[in-house]
Amino acid sequence: MFKQVRADVVKETKGKQTPWESSSLIGNFAFNIKADNSNPNNNVATTVTQPSPVPSETPPVTKTIPTPSPINSQSPINSQKISYFTKPPSLVRTTTTYNRINESAAVYYFTINLPDNAGEPLEKITIQQKQGVDSVRFNLDKSFAYEGTYSQEGQKFALKDISSDRKTQTVTLIFNPPIAPGKNITVALKPVQNPQVSGVYMFGVTAFPQGEKSHGQFLGYGRLHIYPI
Repeated sequence: MFKQVRADVVKETKGKQTPWESSSLIGNFAFNIKADNSNPNNNVATTVTQPSPVPSETPPVTKTIPTPSPINSQSPINSQKISYFTKPPSLVRTTTTYNRINESAAVYYFTINLPDNAGEPLEKITIQQKQGVDSVRFNLDKSFAYEGTYSQEGQKFALKDISSDRKTQTVTLIFNPPIAPGKNITVALKPVQNPQVSGVYMFGVTAFPQGEKSHGQFLGYGRLHIYPI
């Protein structure tokens, strides 16, 4: 291209001007030329500019962690507070009026002490036969509970319910109102009759404080020895 320009200038000025160029190129150069593949000497240096990649405009992904709902302190699960005795009751004595087999006039006495610092009133007592050849059945209409001991019977406590589960051999007494701490409670259970088979009969006693959901406190075993005639 430069040679063509120089030739044109010399021609137009009738030899008065001769352009010069300074270059380190070793091949032909053109700003815009179509490659001629048929001429092996036509080595044209071309510059190709690649467009810069356009940065992605995709917004960053934001992960939202759900916030757990606060626990409602008034929900039924949390509102059911479990009640415990601060100082548990104790089984003081277990005895019977008659300890011979087949005796129909016997009464079984279970004396429980509810201390002043029990922390909660006594609402329920369960008495369950745990040992013995015969299953002892009770006459609930003639069974009751009172304040005092075996030898000192005081005022009877009002019972909301007294029931017997023959399958588990358990008698349940529910007091209404619950019994305040600082008292001795004696449960008098009237068996239909004493067992027909002699031996040791064990009864597990459990006390429950007042409350819809209460923790039962096992007090121990009442032991009665029934003898042959």
